[in-house]
Amino acid sequence: IELAQDEVSRLLALTRDAARPVDLRLALLRAMSRKGLADDSAWIYLLQNESPENMLSVMRATEGHGRKAFLPYIARGLTNPSDSLAEAAARALGHPTYAGAESALATLLEKPSQRLNYAAVHALVGIHSDEAKKILLDAEANHPNPKVRRMISARLSALSMQRVISEYPPRAGLQVDHVGPDQNAAVNHQVVTGNKRGLVGA
Repeated sequence: IELAQDEVSRLLALTRDAARPVDLRLALLRAMSRKGLADDSAWIYLLQNESPENMLSVMRATEGHGRKAFLPYIARGLTNPSDSLAEAAARALGHPTYAGAESALATLLEKPSQRLNYAAVHALVGIHSDEAKKILLDAEANHPNPKVRRMISARLSALSMQRVISEYPPRAGLQVDHVGPDQNAAVNHQVVTGNKRGLVGA
């Protein structure tokens, strides 16, 4: 269905109408974005102007849709006093597009909240930059919470297995750095069989 420009404008106006439920407006905006009917400015408007009680939904809606233009607006959420909003902001930043946010995310690893620590790990793994890896390796060795250290080890191990499977031809006896004997055995099996299921990290 072809929409005239005035029809598109009316739909965009609906996404900004605070009298409408935020989830309805976000669903409309996602659909319009998929069809190429809404650009980054429509999302930035919500990131700039949405009410505090709705900002959590907006942050969550951007997760997985990395746009460099969103970075300064999402990164502001990392310092929000609400742990829920800070967590949503961190998880939204878990995309290679947001390289440059590593230092801001590292501050969440210093928070006493394990929930925020986990969100920072998720984001740094998603950014997947050299700086992100450096921060993760340091936290793996030095973070005061053993659960966070174990989570980082598990995520880095998953990334190591992914890399081996994607970069090397199938062959037996393959050893992977940063993983234990059982995980190496799993990698060998997966590489030989070509079956990648279960090894894709988030």
